Amino acid sequence: MGCNAFLENNFYWNTFTKSFKSQARNFFIKRAEKKGIPWEHLKNKYQNPNTFPLVQEKFETVEKTSIVYPDYFLQPFHGYDNGNMNWDAAFENEASTLSISSNYWSNIKPKDAAIRMRSTFHDGIKKYQKNKSHASSILDVGCSVGISTTFLEEAFPQSKRIEGIDLSPYFLAIATLNTEHSKKLSRSEEHT
Repeated sequence: MGCNAFLENNFYWNTFTKSFKSQARNFFIKRAEKKGIPWEHLKNKYQNPNTFPLVQEKFETVEKTSIVYPDYFLQPFHGYDNGNMNWDAAFENEASTLSISSNYWSNIKPKDAAIRMRSTFHDGIKKYQKNKSHASSILDVGCSVGISTTFLEEAFPQSKRIEGIDLSPYFLAIATLNTEHSKKLSRSEEHT
C-alpha cells in the first residue's frame, strides 16, 4: 500500500492517529496549565447549566443549515475529529488562544502575552493607517469566538462598526454571547 492509499483510508489513519492525537492534546493542555492558564475553568464556564442554554440559544440564531461547508473545514483539525464544527473546539478556544500567545514570550502572564500579541497586530494596522482616514468599519475574517474582534473594538474606538465572520456556528455562538454588551460589534456567519 502506497503512502497516498494509506492516508486515504480513514480506518487505518484514524486507528494510527487516535493515540497520537490524545497524547498531543494532553501535552498542550498540561503545558497551558503549567503557564497558569485555567484550561478546565475556561472550558467549563460555557458548559455549566446556567450558561449552556444561552450558548445553545445563540447557536440557533447563527447556524445556517443551508451552508455547504468546504471539505477542508470539516476535516480533523487541532485534535478535534470534526475540526472547528463542535462544542469542544468552541469551549476550549479561549484557553488555547491564551496558550498560543503565552508561548511567544517568557516570564509574562498569559493574559499579558495575549494583549502584547494583539497590540503588535494593532500597532501595525495603526502604522499603515497613519495619514489616512480612520476606518469606520472593520471586518474580522475568521473571528473564531470573538477574542480578536473584542481587541479590535478596544484598539480602534473611533470605528463605528466591527463585524466578525466565521464559518463555525459553534464559535459564533460563543462570540455572540461574549459580545452582547457591545453596540459596535456584530457577528455573522458567511460562506465563501
